[in-house]
Amino acid sequence: NAVYEDVEISVSSTGDVYIVFSQILPGAPHIFLAKSVDGGVSFQGSTRVDDQAYSLYPAMAIDSAGVIYVAWTGFGSDGIPKIYMKKSTDGAQTFPNSLNQISNLAGEQWFPALSVDQAGSVYLAWGNVDSTDNYDIYFAKSMDGGVSFEEQSVIRGATTNAAQYSPSLVLDSAGRAFILW
Repeated sequence: NAVYEDVEISVSSTGDVYIVFSQILPGAPHIFLAKSVDGGVSFQGSTRVDDQAYSLYPAMAIDSAGVIYVAWTGFGSDGIPKIYMKKSTDGAQTFPNSLNQISNLAGEQWFPALSVDQAGSVYLAWGNVDSTDNYDIYFAKSMDGGVSFEEQSVIRGATTNAAQYSPSLVLDSAGRAFILW
């Protein structure tokens, strides 16, 4: 039996409801996305998004054109958790194999948060744990639909020695990003 965790929900501008989740199959978790065209009454079969051996903590955002972005923590061949992202331009039928690793920061990366503004810019925040056990929130923006991201910025709270992880991210109508952790 599969176990479902880390569920997130979004609604497109056309009213389609999408859920993204980690599904723990026998062995390891993977990221799946399901779609409802009837207001959430029923969901069509789910589509696997990731292609790592072990993936969890998905985040999702949908832009005004209906492009669906999914980010998650995935374990690559080196076994170190990093943030990855894919997008679907066909209503979640497919997530092309063009996997985008967001950051090359040293350390482990966890708990992505994702948002898209009216112009289609993609905003991403995540937690990073470095080799000295510092927990910081990082932030990056893509102005080309997630193909590339500007240099990552560390977000510092009032207490810089406190562990910072598991961010939430939202944009206002002016495109300003608000991050909470």
